[in-house]
Amino acid sequence: MLLRRVCEWAKHTLSISPTAAVVCESIFEGIDLVDNITKEEFEQMNEELFQMILSPNKKLLRQENISQSEFTDILLFVGSSRIPRIGQILSEFFDGKNLSKGVDLEEAAAYGGSNTSCNT
Repeated sequence: MLLRRVCEWAKHTLSISPTAAVVCESIFEGIDLVDNITKEEFEQMNEELFQMILSPNKKLLRQENISQSEFTDILLFVGSSRIPRIGQILSEFFDGKNLSKGVDLEEAAAYGGSNTSCNT
């Protein structure tokens, strides 16, 4: 659990800084883990996972017979909005559209619910 928290902290730090320290005391039999990771290293290690975010988007567009160009707004919230590479991948997928990241989660859910109810 400690390692997971340290990694989450490093991920958050890399969203605003080019490097992050990874320090986990007594990770195994009294041995400490002390290392640094760069944003580039993090992105390289996770690129395959990042690319997987396109799969549900492509599936939804196919099912609904919609093209990327029909979207006017792309919203990112919670964890995904903190990883610049995810934003870059999604922006490229949606024809270079800018992504909105400053949306309150409850406000977005309320808007989505009201928009859905008006369209049914």
